[in-house]
Amino acid sequence: MEHIAGARRVPAAADPAALGFDADKLAGTRRLIQKYIDRGKIAGAVSLVARRGQVAQLLAVGHADLESGTPMAPDTLFRIFSLTKPVTSVAALMLVERGLLALDAPVEEYIPAFRGIQVFVGQENGRLVTEPARRPPTVRHLLTQTSGIAGTAMPPAEPLAALYREARIGDESLTLEETVNRLARIPLLFHPGERWRYGVSTDVLARVIEVASGMHFGDFLREHVFAPLGMHDTGFTVPADKRHRLAALYSPSPSGGLRPMRGLNPAAGPAAAPAAGGAAAPAAGVAAAPAAGVAGPTAGPTAVSTAGPTTGPTTGPVAAPTAGPAAGASPADKLGPRPSPAGGVTGPVLQSGSSGLVSTVLDYYRFAQMLLDGGTFGERRLLHPETVAAMRHNQLPDNLLPYQLPWPHTARYTRGCGFGFGVRVVLDVQQWGVPGSVGEFGWAGAANTYLWIDPAQQVVTLLFAQAFPFMHTSLDTEFKALVYEALRG
Repeated sequence: MEHIAGARRVPAAADPAALGFDADKLAGTRRLIQKYIDRGKIAGAVSLVARRGQVAQLLAVGHADLESGTPMAPDTLFRIFSLTKPVTSVAALMLVERGLLALDAPVEEYIPAFRGIQVFVGQENGRLVTEPARRPPTVRHLLTQTSGIAGTAMPPAEPLAALYREARIGDESLTLEETVNRLARIPLLFHPGERWRYGVSTDVLARVIEVASGMHFGDFLREHVFAPLGMHDTGFTVPADKRHRLAALYSPSPSGGLRPMRGLNPAAGPAAAPAAGGAAAPAAGVAAAPAAGVAGPTAGPTAVSTAGPTTGPTTGPVAAPTAGPAAGASPADKLGPRPSPAGGVTGPVLQSGSSGLVSTVLDYYRFAQMLLDGGTFGERRLLHPETVAAMRHNQLPDNLLPYQLPWPHTARYTRGCGFGFGVRVVLDVQQWGVPGSVGEFGWAGAANTYLWIDPAQQVVTLLFAQAFPFMHTSLDTEFKALVYEALRG
């Protein structure tokens, strides 16, 4: 059930006991969040715990903005940074189901700039040494972070870091097309499929979605993901009439406590995060080879298999529209100008598939519950259950396990886990060291926004704060432990 708060829907909490929670123990999560507020680690947080499709607890604790005294609220807006990645992954899988994308098709089939891409193999006399890629990066590689594309999440001393800085990767004044074309000129960090490396592969995936769908990335998300799910507060910009709901971002102050990160413009949406701390028609001229088990559009939507990659793209490309692009025209030319954000707000030009979205706990819960329910939310289906199963199935071969994020202090986040299509997947709960279940999946954002989805227990847990650096406290694991301590069966 939901009740109306202004024009916004807030789910009515069910009796925790009816959902299998000890209400007194679950109440400990509020005290935990308050403890971290009192210690000056975060300004506030919003959390949600749901089971079997009903909300057991919804908390808003502390302040969204310390300077103005604005309290946290259920509809507070957060920069969710890398929680954008699961959303982008779902969008891509929707196109795979429709036969407009192929998991094992080379990226160059959608983005010609990736043809002939080079791979970094070392340095000689201060110069980078490269060689041709042994295999082209594919859509599957983008979804699993095994493409060889690194990104802004790299130490300054890494040989390719300077190239990423010089190319202005992450600069929000560049379009998605411009950003991705610049990425294509930077050597890959390794041969595709041979390592796992967290980076901006999902930005390239967002551009692939644009080309395959013939729509701007933000428009595709709004029409095919956000509108069907009722995620009316999620997007790349914050309209003027919602700006008062945007939480301030904080980082530790040298004198103790928190200081606001003033360089981020709330009207322009999220800036690049500091390191560590009905079916659309395909774009004209683009032919996509359906992945194994995915029928072309004439056969209707088909689920994605959990099977691993084939030896190469399968045959039978989807035909492009009869009227091809004009001479010299690129797929981007067919998209037309990017629409201006609503409410007269000038937003970022870059619609980042890796880290660009602003959302609320309430909106993201709808997305998470859709995944838990096998691709449906209410009467709306976004994905087939088999496709969601593939998304939350470990896609990494044994030789790429274990894997970890680029920062040593985050090693615990992926310990005992595999990686699916845009999400971490728990393989060994004991190694992971956090109460939960094998098969649990989720991800997190740089400003400490966390998602856990547990199919075995039918639990969705969300915890959103706005503080850098990422995982600078153990709030996430302590919060998760309290939720599962309260779970009685």
